[in-house]
Amino acid sequence: MPANPALSVLITLLVSLFPIAVYCLTLSSINRRPEPLLVRGVTDFAGVLFAASGMALWTVPAMLVAWHERSFAAESTRSFEQLLNQWWAIWAGYFALVVGGSIFLLWLRKPTSAIYNVQSDLVPHLLAATLQRLGYDFAQNAQHQFLIAPAKTLTPTAITTPEVAMTSGQFASTPEAAAPYNAAIEIQPLATMCHATLHWYVTDPAVRLEIEEELRKQLAGARPAENSAAIWQLSVGILLFGAMLLSVLFFILAVFYPRH
Repeated sequence: MPANPALSVLITLLVSLFPIAVYCLTLSSINRRPEPLLVRGVTDFAGVLFAASGMALWTVPAMLVAWHERSFAAESTRSFEQLLNQWWAIWAGYFALVVGGSIFLLWLRKPTSAIYNVQSDLVPHLLAATLQRLGYDFAQNAQHQFLIAPAKTLTPTAITTPEVAMTSGQFASTPEAAAPYNAAIEIQPLATMCHATLHWYVTDPAVRLEIEEELRKQLAGARPAENSAAIWQLSVGILLFGAMLLSVLFFILAVFYPRH
């Protein structure tokens, strides 16, 4: 019995949409939590890779197979061995690009942290409160950028304007200071998504760990009154699952009740 060509299309559709739907529903659940959630950038981007996994590991390879089959049928000048070597080279190059690109992008996200379901305009104030509670000395500017040092090593009053703070590095030290700043943080708020990204520039990983642990406690009361991102993420997830269910039903009807 010949294989139904619609079956391969259905499988490709399901495999492509399922991870995206799960990712959207997961984000919706996170954005409906009673408290904000702070995660490392690597963990955050791993979710994005999961959402793209269906397309990267199934849909694009299926397109490559279809393209190579057409090329093979039209090819008449090269030997089978040459075509086979080309086939393996294409696969090796593609998966090297997928794996290498994923690792590289995860590496790029290492110095970031993501905060979900948060009133983003409160994050700079909460970070300042966190640093004060931990005993760090720090200076900040209007662009939500912080320079952090051990206690009594920075003098924020030495900064003439907020813009100069991070761009020119004019954070003066007190005469008795022996250590320079050991961390810098830039906050990138996204109010429409009730989200904020922390970009870390840190010399000691223990400093980041300590600050993030305390910041999680400070974030407990910073949940937004309304998070519209949760609504549309839930809607997209439901729509995608609905599209998959309808596709399966149409396929079943087409197989068992074919048109004559």
